[in-house]
Amino acid sequence: FVQIEHASIVNNGIGIQICQFDSVGLKNNLMASNGNTAAIIKDGNQIAVSLNLVKGNQNGLVIRDVLNVQLDSNRVISNTMGTDFRSVSQLSMRENIWKSNISACYYSDMGSITSSYDRWYANQKNAFEILSAAELILSNAELSGNKDGGLLNQTSVKIESCTFDSSNGFALKVMNGSIMVNESTFRSNSTAIDLAQGSRAKIVQSQFEKNDLAVDAQASVELAVSFCNIRQARGGLQIGNYGNAQILSNHFDEIDGYSIQLTGPHFQSLLIRQNIMSRTGGVLRSAARSGKIEIVSNTFARNMSGLNLQPNTLFRLEHNIFYKTDVSEVGIDSNADRIRWNCFAPESQEEHPEEMRTLNLYAEPQFDQKYYLLSQSPCLQGGKNGLLIGAQGTIPADRPKLKP
Repeated sequence: FVQIEHASIVNNGIGIQICQFDSVGLKNNLMASNGNTAAIIKDGNQIAVSLNLVKGNQNGLVIRDVLNVQLDSNRVISNTMGTDFRSVSQLSMRENIWKSNISACYYSDMGSITSSYDRWYANQKNAFEILSAAELILSNAELSGNKDGGLLNQTSVKIESCTFDSSNGFALKVMNGSIMVNESTFRSNSTAIDLAQGSRAKIVQSQFEKNDLAVDAQASVELAVSFCNIRQARGGLQIGNYGNAQILSNHFDEIDGYSIQLTGPHFQSLLIRQNIMSRTGGVLRSAARSGKIEIVSNTFARNMSGLNLQPNTLFRLEHNIFYKTDVSEVGIDSNADRIRWNCFAPESQEEHPEEMRTLNLYAEPQFDQKYYLLSQSPCLQGGKNGLLIGAQGTIPADRPKLKP
């Protein structure tokens, strides 16, 4: 057992070097201005590193071939490389800060990584880079002002209640892996989530605000986005060749460009269901010449453009409200028989092909400022067999209160 506490490890080539051990503890130390590495620890069982200041080193903490590492309440500041961990079976991190490093964190050949309440601020390159890991569980973290946020390769990732703010490049980039994002916030990033070819992503109950692009999904990506708010952005979701996407129950608002763009010539399937898209540059623009597009039970209001599709790719357009949003620029006429039980306002029947006129509603939808339908709205029972048209009905009633 090795325990180092309250030491000043300053102005060395290598500050600490420990190998072949059972247990090591580093606590309340200053490790600063070491020309090579502040601490190299390898080939052991367990390490606990807490309450240290690691500042101004070429390399901060280098840990390799260790079974279990705990990193708690450390400050890693202004190093060329903050922490470099390789071949660690289990890494647990909590309440650490990486600030103003050139590269903050690097991980390779890792087992399980868990991170809670960690902070990455103003690092010149990536906040963290994972070359390979069995899993990353990141919760209540904050990344702000880094050039790029988290680069994740060959890793299964779960993100919960995190904030990603002001990355000059991407907030998160996933390569050769999968990611689940829940209840997180992405603000003022160039690209909030970048999904490389073949990645899989599920994004739920998250906030995207003032990003240049919310999601950039490259070729052959499987993407599900649900119950998210995407607003005040240059672009919404961009999905590449051979993609497969489900876009469910989101609100797109104040998007300069199209809410959703399909950029490749081929697409597998796209389902857009129960979304609200308001005050955007357009609903959907697709370059795909093959694939299956279904657009069901959405509310499109006050958008500059509607649907810009290639011929014969629209499978269903049903139970949607188009309010002050043109249904189509191109590509709809060839699929007019698949456009049913929608509400168009203030368009008239004469503006549409004859096949569309009998099975669609041409009337004011009558909703409030949050796009809940009023009680007199014709859309409440205007769909097939009296079903709702649009993304949402009337304002939900309050839950019954328990009486004492």
